[in-house]
Amino acid sequence: PAAQQWKLDYVIQSGLNLGQPYTVPGYPTGDNGDGMGGTSGLPWAPATDGLRNISGRVNADGTVTIYAATSTVSGSGDQGADPNAVVAVTDTLGADTLPAGERFTTLRAPVDGVVYRGVAWVPGPGAEGRGDGAEHAGQGAHAGDGRGGWRWMRQPRLR
Repeated sequence: PAAQQWKLDYVIQSGLNLGQPYTVPGYPTGDNGDGMGGTSGLPWAPATDGLRNISGRVNADGTVTIYAATSTVSGSGDQGADPNAVVAVTDTLGADTLPAGERFTTLRAPVDGVVYRGVAWVPGPGAEGRGDGAEHAGQGAHAGDGRGGWRWMRQPRLR
């Protein structure tokens, strides 16, 4: 039998604002020094450069919702440790071309001192109310229905 091969149909980028610096209240502005003495000399403002720690769920209506933490670049000198966001997009499973108007939405905006490290589905009754330091998404048809809930994994950023 012939081996099956994976085929890329399209890429969803709308709503991510790739490469566009954004400001975060309380986060440094301007440039990180002059590029000498351990400073980068680059702007502090982070920009999304991709996604990481991707998770998803197949929905009953023939769509799939993909959740991810944004990956960042900046002049901070610690790539990936900037305030980032949690985003989601719902896509049609059977589509072989990018559906019109499909875009990522921000579920958790960047906050100074917080880095989102991923998104996970926590199965079971009451999963959405645990006091484990993660924030419950409160998004989607399955939140609070006894089957589980989405949780953001976040980490305080040390300076």
